[in-house]
Amino acid sequence: MDQKRLQYFITLAEMLHFGAAAEELGIAQSALSRQINVLESELGCQLFDRSNRWNVSLTAAGISFFSEAQRVLTQLDNAKRLALSVARGEAGTLLIDVIPAAVNATGFIKALREMQIFYKQLHLNIKTANSKIIYEKVRDRETDLGIVRMKPEEAEDMRMVVLENDYLLAAIPKKHPLAEKEHLFLSDFRNERIIFQESQDATPLRTMLDMLCRNAGFKPNVIMEIENITVLLHLLPVLNCVTIVPQSFPRQADLIYRSFEDCNAHLPITAVWHAENNSPTLKKFLHILTK
Repeated sequence: MDQKRLQYFITLAEMLHFGAAAEELGIAQSALSRQINVLESELGCQLFDRSNRWNVSLTAAGISFFSEAQRVLTQLDNAKRLALSVARGEAGTLLIDVIPAAVNATGFIKALREMQIFYKQLHLNIKTANSKIIYEKVRDRETDLGIVRMKPEEAEDMRMVVLENDYLLAAIPKKHPLAEKEHLFLSDFRNERIIFQESQDATPLRTMLDMLCRNAGFKPNVIMEIENITVLLHLLPVLNCVTIVPQSFPRQADLIYRSFEDCNAHLPITAVWHAENNSPTLKKFLHILTK
C-alpha cells in the first residue's frame, strides 16, 4: 500500500472536501479522486460517501481505516527518523567494556555525560573486565570500545589513543607515622610493609613499583597481595600498612593520599577499538571522547 496514497486519504478524511484537500496537497482534484479510487479498490470497500458532490463523508469503513492509517503513517515517520539517527550515530546501541578505574577517568565520564545529554536515543551497554579480556573482546569484535590500562602499541587491526595518565600516589593510614611527613619520598617506603593488589590490571603497576623502588635503592617489602582493591584499602589502617595506587582508584576516608616528591610516574588509561569497526555510533562517541 502506497504511503503517499495513505496521506491523500488522511488529508481528505480531515477536510472532507475534494477541492480543498487537493489544494492542500498541491495536486489536481482529478488526481486526488483517482488515487482514492485506487485505494478503495485495493481495500475492496468504499471509504467515502460521495452523494454530496461538494462535501463528502466517511463511511463506517472509512472511519475505522482513518485511525489505523494515521497510526501507520506515524510509525513510518518514527521509523525513518530512527533510521536516520542510527545512520548519524545518534541512536542505537554502543557496547563498551572498561576497567573499573575508567569510572574515575575524567575524559571518559565527560564523554558519557555529553552522549546522555545530546543523544537521548543512544543506549550505552557498559561492562567491566580486566585489560587483557577487554582487548581480546575488541579484537574479536565482541564489543565496540574498550577502556584499558596499557600503552598504545602498533597493531594493524587495532586503534588506540591515551585518554589520560593515571599518576601514582601513596595511600597511607591517617595514624601512620608517614602521614605526618610534609614531604614524601620513595625512600620513605624502604622499611614499610606494603599491601599490593594482585590482579591482571595491577601487573603493570607492580612492575613499575619494583622498578621505582630499585631505582631508589631498595626492594619493596610486599607482605600481602589482595585482588579486591576495596578490601585492600580497608585493611591498610587495620594492619598499619601502606601501598601505592593510581589516582583513579577509589578513595577511603581513613587514608591520606600523597604524591612523591621524587616520582612523577604514571600509567596510561587508553581507549582501544577495532580498525574495521565502522559503527556511526562509535565514531560519534570517539569524536566526543578524543576532542
